[in-house]
Amino acid sequence: MSNKFTKTTKLIIAMRAGYRCSFPGCGKGTVGPSTDPEDALWFGEAAHIYSDSDQGPRGHGTLNPDELKKPHNGIWLCQDHHTMIDPKKGRDYPANILLSFKHFHEDQVARELGAPVCPAGWLEEVRILESPIVKTPMNISLGKATIFLGTNGAGKTTVCRYMASGSSPEAVTNYLRPTSKGVHEYTLIYRAPLRHRLDITVSEQKICYRFDDTDVPFSPISMAMVTLPQAALKEMRPFASDLARIFSISAGSMRQALTTLSIRLPGKVEAIRILDDDSIEVSADGVKFIPLERLSGGELKMFLLECAINLAQFSSDYHSTILVLDDGLHGLDQECRQKYLLRLNAVDCRFQTVITDVGAMKDIAWGGWQYVNF
Repeated sequence: MSNKFTKTTKLIIAMRAGYRCSFPGCGKGTVGPSTDPEDALWFGEAAHIYSDSDQGPRGHGTLNPDELKKPHNGIWLCQDHHTMIDPKKGRDYPANILLSFKHFHEDQVARELGAPVCPAGWLEEVRILESPIVKTPMNISLGKATIFLGTNGAGKTTVCRYMASGSSPEAVTNYLRPTSKGVHEYTLIYRAPLRHRLDITVSEQKICYRFDDTDVPFSPISMAMVTLPQAALKEMRPFASDLARIFSISAGSMRQALTTLSIRLPGKVEAIRILDDDSIEVSADGVKFIPLERLSGGELKMFLLECAINLAQFSSDYHSTILVLDDGLHGLDQECRQKYLLRLNAVDCRFQTVITDVGAMKDIAWGGWQYVNF
């Protein structure tokens, strides 16, 4: 069976890239006029991220033949950069790096066309040099949508806190106990749109920053993070103030978000109201309201997800934003998980997403996500 791209798929990959090379710093145009006034020249190439052949660079990952042929698995490059990425079995340009290139370039193109994508900012990489919690050294490339896979205690949540400390030092210093031993030393690589480096050292609950080789008193990165924490569903109570605690925002802000953002579950939640005792009620028709706790466990999980996604979407109108679903997509059936994976990787979700999961890669529908194994 052939896993090569069809002409239609190649055209989709090229158009999503604006017919320009997706390699960072290149952006070379790949179409132009021919000497024949009724013809045009085509210089670009649709490169496979995961290979279309068994012996090709970067292998198949866990993609099935159908996934290998989809636009998700293609990046548009000029001929020179297509040639550059494939030698040595693609080891210098693994799949997660190419996915980062693809997503960042497509966001730039969408922004130029006036699409409502996130502000020009992108957390590209986390490099962990020293940590008493995470196995080191470890380099993590982030795309628009990334899944951290690993057992409990492998350090997935810790890395999420390292990411958050780029704009909020309390995210990591409050996480460490006063008696914590050891040094946390890591680097965040950030594009805005130029590439910047933020070196962070945490020792004895003190945090130091170095930005592009200059010591700075605080991080100059403008980045917001919305987190749905582990065990959020277990801790959830049907009050706006408790929901605010889960998302680490003020109770007043949470009440405003519930009543003004488009938090919906088709057929279950079409309207939300908050009573005088701070309890939350929902309605499927805008007329008959029921207490939030009357929803099933799966429906409550989706309600939390909708709150998180809408908070991140609102934030992304004003800041570079990362949505961290540290509670994963547990408790949802495969079809529902797939819908969220596709939705969160769509261009109209104007933020980066990181999901932590204890499952195996083969258990998760791909949909163009990057995987990081802990």
